[in-house]
Amino acid sequence: MEGNELGVVSHSIWVSEDGELFVVDAVKNNIVRITPPLSQYSKARLIAGSFQGHTGHVDGKPSDIRFNGPKGVTMDDKENVYVADSSNLAIRKIGDSGVTIIVGGKSNVARYGNGPREDAKFSRNFDVVYVRPTCTLLVVDRGNAALR
Repeated sequence: MEGNELGVVSHSIWVSEDGELFVVDAVKNNIVRITPPLSQYSKARLIAGSFQGHTGHVDGKPSDIRFNGPKGVTMDDKENVYVADSSNLAIRKIGDSGVTIIVGGKSNVARYGNGPREDAKFSRNFDVVYVRPTCTLLVVDRGNAALR
């Protein structure tokens, strides 16, 4: 089965322990969930963003959220979803209620900078990975050649 049969053009995929796919749609700037088994009848369920492909930087409830160039997705032990929102230079967290907030970054200029929440700065080429054994959200900032 190809992603375009589901109406999704994937940039990256994260697979949960129970086999659900969390997909970053590179064209529509959204995050969808696909539940197995995969077949021609599978449906992509919107987790956050716009099925119409609207871009921007808006936090809030799932249908109001806007991403701009999301590149990576991961999930923590509490089932919070984290998105590397590259063109917004931000890490966004989607909680279990579906509400999205900023947990790192938010700038209009790509740069390097450590700090809490919005004080952190990233390049436009970064990703996020959750490391279960240490309960750590790792930022892979390729543009700044940094792991944080």
